Amino acid sequence: MTAYATTDDLRAALGVQVYVGMTDPSFFTPGTPTFDRGADALARAAAEIDSYLCRKYALPLPRVPAVLLTLACDIAY
Repeated sequence: MTAYATTDDLRAALGVQVYVGMTDPSFFTPGTPTFDRGADALARAAAEIDSYLCRKYALPLPRVPAVLLTLACDIAY
């Protein structure tokens, strides 16, 4: 799976306040595993993007278009 965006990219795209709200473990149900929710959301976004791209392109892409960073952040949010 290709990483199309990093958690720093996601934080920059969403803004710090939204990113913290999205990843703050105190917001979630007690007992919820404390993993990096930003990284998990980006991994899920990358898997979704890959599921479409693999129909037409060999993965990993030799060069990742910048638009995929934006799409990965949008899907992750």
